Amino acid sequence: MCLHDCTTARLVRQDNKLYCSFSWAPEFDKQRTQERYVVVVSVFLIFLLLCVVLTLYTFILKELKKGKPLENGAPAVKRQRQREDTAIEKRIVIIVFLFVLCITPVTVLALLYYFVWDWHLSCSMNRLFSVAKFIFYSNASLNPWVYVILSERYRQGFKALTSCLHNERVKTNNIEMNVL
Repeated sequence: MCLHDCTTARLVRQDNKLYCSFSWAPEFDKQRTQERYVVVVSVFLIFLLLCVVLTLYTFILKELKKGKPLENGAPAVKRQRQREDTAIEKRIVIIVFLFVLCITPVTVLALLYYFVWDWHLSCSMNRLFSVAKFIFYSNASLNPWVYVILSERYRQGFKALTSCLHNERVKTNNIEMNVL
């Protein structure tokens, strides 16, 4: 068996267009293998990942809660520390909520498709699946915006980075052509 035989993505011609399609054939039974694949991905890459994320964030929140009280600190310092802890807690809850919100639709639809709907999708469900996949992929682009919106330090760093990139681009645009 060569490496080519182990790949699952195949080019398929449909309506005179080439599409990339998953195919476990000829080595494995297509339906049973695809169903097992979805279960493995759902359990190991989604459910267990979510459990790890929730566990780690729970530890972070517990550490914030049991943080050393500033007995000798000024009331203003105590209030500032409390505001920072609350802001961190809010970011953690929003990040986890967004992850669950973005991952749940595509996971539920995939499980329904394979195990309830017997591999059949109506046109409207196919559109819904496309929207669910878009939501799933958008999670990676949503997290930075959560930090931009909720963290002053992150905003300042983002502004510094963009102004630095902008200044570098302006410098590059002003270089004489013979230098380039």
